[in-house]
Amino acid sequence: AFLAEGMTGNASGTLVFNNEVFDDGGNYNISNGKYVCPSNGIYLFHFHALSSGSPTDILIRVNASNVGGMGTAWGYTRDGGDPDGVTVIYSLSQNDEVTCVTPSAAVYGNYCWFTGVKLY
Repeated sequence: AFLAEGMTGNASGTLVFNNEVFDDGGNYNISNGKYVCPSNGIYLFHFHALSSGSPTDILIRVNASNVGGMGTAWGYTRDGGDPDGVTVIYSLSQNDEVTCVTPSAAVYGNYCWFTGVKLY
């Protein structure tokens, strides 16, 4: 299990959280934003974000493929002022890489977190 939060500022692209609140096993990398699965199994991930005001997507990716996300309509809620999140349960293999992405506009760095846990 892990919980990563905090960025140096508003961000877009692959998000890199620089504070590991908890990281059992050391599988989240604060230098590139990737969680690397330690073994085959069923995992649960959650990505929480607050738009910096522009419509945007928030996505969870596995090996550079989108597996869950919230479309650009989210960014229009009160000018992006509402936080939202994406939760996925996914079957993964050892060494699969999981990241959080916002491709088109920035999210606030101090209102985002990424967490995950192996269920079985």
